[in-house]
Amino acid sequence: MRSEKYSLPSPSSILDSRWLLLVIFILALAIRLYFNLVLNPFDTKLFSDMKDYNDQANLLLANPFVHNASMALWPPGTVIILALTKLIFGINNFKAIAVLYALFGAGNVLLAYLIAQRVTRVSFIALIVAIIGIFNVNQIMLGSYILSHTPYGFFMLLGLWFLIKLVDSGSYRNAILAGIFLGIALLIRPDVLIFLVLLIGFYLFSSKKFILINFKHWLCLVSPVLICLIFSAIKLYIHTGRYGIISENGTYVLVAARCHNIWTTADDGKEAVNYGSAGMRFLQNAEEQSKQRSEQSFLKLDPAFDLVREYKGYIGQRDKHFELVKECIAKTGIIKQIIYSFTNIMLLWHYQVWPIYSYSGGPLVVFDMTNYGLGEGVDYKLAPLNDQWNNLFKFYFMVPSFIAAVIFLFSRHNVKLNIVALNYLSLIILAGILYGEVRYRIAYDDVIVLLSLELYFMMGQSFLKWYRNNNNF
Repeated sequence: MRSEKYSLPSPSSILDSRWLLLVIFILALAIRLYFNLVLNPFDTKLFSDMKDYNDQANLLLANPFVHNASMALWPPGTVIILALTKLIFGINNFKAIAVLYALFGAGNVLLAYLIAQRVTRVSFIALIVAIIGIFNVNQIMLGSYILSHTPYGFFMLLGLWFLIKLVDSGSYRNAILAGIFLGIALLIRPDVLIFLVLLIGFYLFSSKKFILINFKHWLCLVSPVLICLIFSAIKLYIHTGRYGIISENGTYVLVAARCHNIWTTADDGKEAVNYGSAGMRFLQNAEEQSKQRSEQSFLKLDPAFDLVREYKGYIGQRDKHFELVKECIAKTGIIKQIIYSFTNIMLLWHYQVWPIYSYSGGPLVVFDMTNYGLGEGVDYKLAPLNDQWNNLFKFYFMVPSFIAAVIFLFSRHNVKLNIVALNYLSLIILAGILYGEVRYRIAYDDVIVLLSLELYFMMGQSFLKWYRNNNNF
């Protein structure tokens, strides 16, 4: 009887296996489905922003051309996704929305793995990126709310993946697909616009790195993005009768960023509308807790004027917002504005994940779910775990990701790593101009992990080289 020899598959063949892709996706999806459907159902958290998104989706279905300024207050992408889901599965079918968000979350993990595979020269880094993504507590918990960050992360990473494939292949198809998905991401959150501006600027100064890309590729990439911008501008005009590009919330966020006030109140004579900045409230809460412990807070709110800034007009009135911003810049001076920008960037990493009730720095009662008559949900009970994960993430990845983004931006031999670094730097720039929160960073967590692991590996290689040279190996 002839005996046959069997050999174990090599690590590289396992990492390249399509079965591994399926395992990664199923694990990530199973965790998110259990959380969204069983532990933390979507219909128990319809308050604040989540309620607004849900109400706007219902209104869009009832009357797509309604003249209602609230329909243009935020970017339209999330509302359109919700409206389409409700159209297909039913207007109050929150289980369908929960499944969709779980698919987006699992898709984020899979895309992060695929991007890492194409970018890194170290095969196991992609697997570590996927493992951390599967169990990313911040992403899982935030993905159980009707917010923009989870779908934005999915379409942003999908566009980034096709962009990196474009660099490898020079395919016009990949250019078009990258443009389509980055355009959709732009409709959900305008963050990606800064990334595209940085990318085009980087190409103009480093065009020799993009061997397979020419003007036609850029035309294929930019055209879908421009179509999305035009669509968004038309939708904004239909709902408000005013001209704009994406939404009307950007400039009142700028007020909080440059004045460090907690509330911006607009009174149009009929009603007063308040916009509250969660990031600024976190700063205030941290300062109060530090004072109680007789300590100095690392980051300070330090408002330019009062905690509330008021004006006569509607909440999306850009000229009024710019007036407030100019007043604050004149009052504080440039140095204090730079300190504001540094503080705003640090908010990407520090303090709580809104709207999840959190214990870090002391209880912030305004975000207690019981305030909305919803009881103590599982997110309330798991808040300490959410905080611990964010603290670990901050410890291992905050500083390394900043350093890695700068170093790899100037990498001469890996244009794909340049693009990933640009993607993360676009978030930092946006947070510096406006302000950050942990929830804004979470969509970029997979990119942050990839950059940090690349830096750790590079440092490990350098150390081993130094050690061998100094020990005569």
